[in-house]
Amino acid sequence: MNFWVIRLGDGGEYAETCKSKGYAAVGWNELGDLTWLKNASETEGFEKLRKLYEKKWGKEASHVGIGTSQVYRFIREIRKDDIVSSPTAKRTILIGTITSDYYHEKKKDNCYYRQRRKVRWIREVLRDNMSEPLRNSLGGHITVYKLRGHDQEIEALIKGKEFARPVSRKYREKEKEEHITGPPINFRGLVYAPINEQGVIFLFSKVNEDLNIQIESIQQGFPDAIGKVKTDRGYAKRTIEFEYKSSNYDHLPERCDILICWEHDWPDCPQDIEVIELQKVIETLSRQQLTEKTT
Repeated sequence: MNFWVIRLGDGGEYAETCKSKGYAAVGWNELGDLTWLKNASETEGFEKLRKLYEKKWGKEASHVGIGTSQVYRFIREIRKDDIVSSPTAKRTILIGTITSDYYHEKKKDNCYYRQRRKVRWIREVLRDNMSEPLRNSLGGHITVYKLRGHDQEIEALIKGKEFARPVSRKYREKEKEEHITGPPINFRGLVYAPINEQGVIFLFSKVNEDLNIQIESIQQGFPDAIGKVKTDRGYAKRTIEFEYKSSNYDHLPERCDILICWEHDWPDCPQDIEVIELQKVIETLSRQQLTEKTT
């Protein structure tokens, strides 16, 4: 089960209609009926959708990549029983469960948006009853994105319970404080987690062979590195960017093949970019290492 945010119009203008009729809806009406995408292969489906998007709105790279990814997510990546949260125009959030595959609505009603999914709306929650981190995560301007790191709070809200967020006290920094580290990881000689891009590059050097990536060159400017990755047919060339957080990426999406980061926090990352989140990689490798020691 995944958690998603779907914005029901600018400022939640269609939220009341969607709530009363039991669906979630997004725009991009100009793309027409996209039912064909449900049965297309992942690669061919995305590329066909991208070309259709370019035909309708031109080839402006950032606009096409972000828009195509959102439509693709709504149709293909959101599954039945996934949880959806949708801001309204009343400072509330609708929370519900996806109950159908994508469908294209041909009949006109009070909602202009034609691309839809059936939803069993469970609860409407005041924004003021949510934690500040959750409110911030729900405040994005993207129409469709995955909601990360708030599973327990959303589940509590669905049940009508208060969510007691664990205390995580932070202390103010001292003037000219220099010795700042990430949390302990004790992984292959690296005591603390990275806190910047340089730390990500260093950590990657510890796991590149586990990831079947060979580096040919590292340089200043874009791309950060050129590498070879292992495929079924052999090693293939890839452009690689390093970022501390994936959302720090600020280049044209189609020029980057692999984005290597410590934390993947970019909800609308284009489908074309393969993201490697190192904190999850080392969690997996550490578990494997522990298993090997105990067997």
